[in-house]
Order: sequence, then C-alpha cells, then structure tokens
Amino acid sequence: QNGSIVYIGLGSNLGHRSLSIQQGIEYLSKYRTSIHIQSISYLYSSKAMYNTNQPDFYNAAIRISTTLKPNQLLELLKSIEIQFGRTLLSSSSILNSVNSIRYAPRTLDLDILLYESNESITVDTKHGMLQIPHSKLHERLFVLLPLRDVLKSKLESGRDYFRKFQVESIDELIENVYNK
Repeated sequence: QNGSIVYIGLGSNLGHRSLSIQQGIEYLSKYRTSIHIQSISYLYSSKAMYNTNQPDFYNAAIRISTTLKPNQLLELLKSIEIQFGRTLLSSSSILNSVNSIRYAPRTLDLDILLYESNESITVDTKHGMLQIPHSKLHERLFVLLPLRDVLKSKLESGRDYFRKFQVESIDELIENVYNK
C-alpha cells in the first residue's frame, strides 16, 4: 500500500493490559483500505510517569503505512480509545472523568509519534493541538524503546525526525534519557 509511514505508540495500565494493546492493533488492522501495519514492537513494562500513583503500563509501538492525513489518523485513534472506554473532553472542558485527565490510568492510549514527513507538524484538532513528533517523545523511555524496535533500519533511526531534539538518532535520545 502506498502512503505515509507513521509510528504509533500504544499504552495500557488498566484491565488486561497486553490484551488491550493486542486488540488495539487488531482494531487498526481492520482499516485495510487506509492502514497497513508493517511492524510491531516488543511489549515493554514501565512505571507511570508524571502521575505515579497508578498501575504500571505496558507499552508498544507499531509502524504503519497510511493514506490518512495526520488529523484523520488522530480522529481514528481517538475513536478507538473511546471503544476501549476512554472519555475524551475538549481541552476547554472541565475534567470530570478519570479517563479524561492527562496522565490518568487508561485501558488503551494511542499516540502518533512520528509521521513520514521529516518536518514538524502542528495541526489544530477538536482534541487540541496535535504535535508531531510527539512533544514528549524525547523524555519517555517507554516510547523510545518500542519505537526503536519498529524503525525500518539504522538509517531510519538517524533521520531528521530526531533533529528537533538536537540529536542525530534514536539511540542518542535513549542515551540522553538514561543519563538524566
């Protein structure tokens, strides 16, 4: 399938975490006309960041090719999260549901990490601003380790994706997090 190469991060810390991630991937694979899953990372376990009083997460990443534009893909990912019980509120809404609070526990979290185009992308959506590369990518080992698994090659791991973070490769980003 022709389309853009996109990297998506998956996370879960409620319910049957590994099954939720597997089912999230299976749900995405049903969109055969617009999404083709090319690679799936290993599954990683990590402590919650920011809001640490919650269960540990399982994390993974996938590489897909898609004909969807970033805002269309975001809408699809958010609809899948809702299927898994997440409540989404607009950025201006009062937070009244644990699953809508930033960094709260969740059955399934899906984030666009990288989009094929090397430049940074910022899109205003009904869910707020979408930033690609993901704005916190550089500080999250639970994202970087699975992402490294699904990057196409060593060449891919040194692409301009990571220049935004003043490094030349994903390995350098990972090393920076370990050294903090």
